[in-house]
Amino acid sequence: MCGFITIVGKNLSHINKNFFFHASKKNIHRGPHQQSYFFDSNILCSAQTLKITKRSQFSDQPYRSKNGRFIITLNGQIYNYKQLIEDLKKDFHFRFKNELEVIEKLFVKFGINFVNHLNGMFAISIWDIKKKTLYLFTDHFGIKPIYYTKYNNNWFFSSEIKDLKLFIPHYHFKEDKESVAKFLKYSITNNNENTFYKNIKKFSYAKIGIFKDNNFKKRCFWELKIQNNQKPDYVKLTQLFSKNFNLYSNTSIKKSFAISSGIDSNFILQQSINDKSYNIKKDLSVISEIKKYHYESEYRKNVNFFDKYPIKIDLYSNKKILEPSNLENLEYITEQPVHSSNIYVSLLLRKYLKNKNYNVLISGHGSDEIFGGYTRAFFDYMFELDNQKNKDYFFDFIDISRNYLGMNKNLILKQYNNFKKNLGFNFRYFQNIKSFFIKDYLKAYSFTNNMYYSSDQRKNFLKFRLKQHIFKHDLPYALTIEDKISMSNSIETRVPFLNKFLVENIFKIDSKYFLENGLNKNILRNISQRLSHFQNWYGKKYQLPGDDYLFLKKHIDKFVLEKVQDDPSLDEIINKKK
Repeated sequence: MCGFITIVGKNLSHINKNFFFHASKKNIHRGPHQQSYFFDSNILCSAQTLKITKRSQFSDQPYRSKNGRFIITLNGQIYNYKQLIEDLKKDFHFRFKNELEVIEKLFVKFGINFVNHLNGMFAISIWDIKKKTLYLFTDHFGIKPIYYTKYNNNWFFSSEIKDLKLFIPHYHFKEDKESVAKFLKYSITNNNENTFYKNIKKFSYAKIGIFKDNNFKKRCFWELKIQNNQKPDYVKLTQLFSKNFNLYSNTSIKKSFAISSGIDSNFILQQSINDKSYNIKKDLSVISEIKKYHYESEYRKNVNFFDKYPIKIDLYSNKKILEPSNLENLEYITEQPVHSSNIYVSLLLRKYLKNKNYNVLISGHGSDEIFGGYTRAFFDYMFELDNQKNKDYFFDFIDISRNYLGMNKNLILKQYNNFKKNLGFNFRYFQNIKSFFIKDYLKAYSFTNNMYYSSDQRKNFLKFRLKQHIFKHDLPYALTIEDKISMSNSIETRVPFLNKFLVENIFKIDSKYFLENGLNKNILRNISQRLSHFQNWYGKKYQLPGDDYLFLKKHIDKFVLEKVQDDPSLDEIINKKK
């Protein structure tokens, strides 16, 4: 893992080289173990490296190829790099046998198409000295970020926005009012390449960027296809999951596991134990112990873990950590607004791990979006069945879903009809809060949230919506926040569910298996059972770890109200009388 800053353009002579190097070392949380730089008349490039395994000089960044032509930086991990070395041995001699050298050899052999051979999470930059061309790549799910902007005829690329602020005047960072409005009205962020700054953009998933002759362009190199014609082959899926999770968790590194009451994180922990990659002498499983804020019976009965593995942490025991002033630090770290107290609690958890000298955290991010993990998935599938005009199956599905949804048939139908009228993302959320806004503000930013869906999208509506949540709504936001709060503590978060080959196989399966028997994430539950995980496969997940109401009301209510009342810039947005 690392962070990098790269500047290319026509006015590099205006940037002092010593200032560039020293300024780029200011934020070294992404790479505390090594910092260095490369520059010539066409580029300034700085990198900081977090070394998880061997702290060897051969993994220092920026990395220079054997022939001296390519300058490479990698933020992330290439999980299949050992297999790629074996595949490339017949064509190349390897000196260091690390990920950077693999990228070099692949790029020499395949050019920009080398990225199709990678399995991992990555933001990669490659500077071709001979062609004076910069290539940039982001992984299939946009797990690792690249931010960019153009200023004074130079292009700036960085792992974090705060690094861009080291070299560009503050007036360049103007508020993107449409992004702010989308967040305030619908809690939408990261559904495109915009940020909360008008002039700062972000690479989305599976992107290739090319800078040459002071021109910059991007394109997508991969798209998840929706198919709907296969039965789940659980023998194949079980083998695929077992092989995949071995890439993310091994005995040679000290690692931690984030545990909740859900099947996702427990799946990861138990698979790690099953394949003997969990090292009980040095690995740590952590769960936020917040019994003061949840009924213990509701909270504890759904946490499926082994007594000897997790360490429970009472993150709320110290009142000082809940002081409002600490929220300003959260805003600095995330570089954008947040909409849940869970993020604050998650940051505290990562600070705890840093103090215990852990650099790797394994998380269940992405599972809900891939397998259909939220209540909304039931209504998405009902809409799909409704469009297929299969009334018998439609009502049968409602009937078998009653127990999980905790509603009778009439109430489910009532909620479905409301859902059908308002298919826009988070429409009900907006209905609940719109009275807090000034009416003129709502009129000024009245962009369409109710989308039109084609016949093909309606036919495969469940997976179409899951794909939206993977690439446009929930998951990009979660991954952006996760990258910031983990890397601020020099922790690499690994997300085993976000594997290209795994997700492609899941999206070939017929929609009816996703919520079969009226259970969410039915496919994952079946895989877990076949892998002999001793979970409660039919349990319901409860919200963890935080309580927004208690967090706001008991700890920062007065602070927030004072800020709102005293800030004149909010007069045109918020109905302060309300």
